[in-house]
Amino acid sequence: MVEIKRRNPSFDAVDALKSLIIRLIHEYSPKTVIIAGSLAAGRWIRGRSDIDILIVSDAIKGERLSRRTVIENIDGIDVQISVFTEEEVLTAMNNLNFFFISAIHDGIPVYGADHFRKLREELRKVMEKYNIRRYEHHWEFK
Repeated sequence: MVEIKRRNPSFDAVDALKSLIIRLIHEYSPKTVIIAGSLAAGRWIRGRSDIDILIVSDAIKGERLSRRTVIENIDGIDVQISVFTEEEVLTAMNNLNFFFISAIHDGIPVYGADHFRKLREELRKVMEKYNIRRYEHHWEFK
């Protein structure tokens, strides 16, 4: 949570976010939990931004996709929670799905830092394979 506050000094829902993450860890038994989107990028603005959370967990294997993306609300902020298996995340990155690529590249792991590092290493391989570069506000193929 320190990194979230460092990137977003105006973020005022740290305690509510902590409580939600603890509940999600108990609910999904994740390998990693990642804060993504504007909160990870340091561009979060109350009243204009939501919070994006990517959970990597094999506990949802076989669940319908519609049951794995939910929206909750904490302190008046919408939180989009997306839960995918590790295999799905790796496949999505290899298929150049930039939601996952950005979440792994720019995200803040709040649980399962060791597993997050493994995903980052896999992303590095994808970026080399497709010759992708990240700039401040966009991605580019060389």
